[in-house]
Amino acid sequence: MNRFGSFLLTLVVLSGLPGLASSETKAGPGFEQLRSLVGEWRGKDGEGKLVEASYSLTAGNTAVMETLKMADGLSMVTIYHPHNEKLMMTHYCILNNQPRMQASGDDRSLTFSLVDATNLSSPSAPHMRKLVLSFPDKDHLKHEWTLRASGQDKTEAFSFERSK
Repeated sequence: MNRFGSFLLTLVVLSGLPGLASSETKAGPGFEQLRSLVGEWRGKDGEGKLVEASYSLTAGNTAVMETLKMADGLSMVTIYHPHNEKLMMTHYCILNNQPRMQASGDDRSLTFSLVDATNLSSPSAPHMRKLVLSFPDKDHLKHEWTLRASGQDKTEAFSFERSK
């Protein structure tokens, strides 16, 4: 067997070990709350326009991927993941930058605050600075995104209902 074949065989064997592919996280109850969002969601933005969100588990169930589809057809991806005992997220924004944020909160509400951002041309360039996720019940979800542009903060809220 060649080296590459041996490597693939090792990966297959290791992925079958209990706890390795779906390792437990230490990110606390907030991550479990995010994992419970898996599925499809429909909602409205502040102007009443349709916004869709989908959540799926990825990376051996150690990360939650959110895809937001805006009314204008543009979409963005956010990856939520544990980092040691903290909960982090990276938002792949239509503004062509990637804010990274760290969470605080509990099972009812998580507040993600900016840590840093990649591909941000300057600190004054438009970028997301904060996200508050609220979980009123298992079938409802609220996003409050805060954008900083020209030194001013603007918050946009989305209200979602589980569709699948």
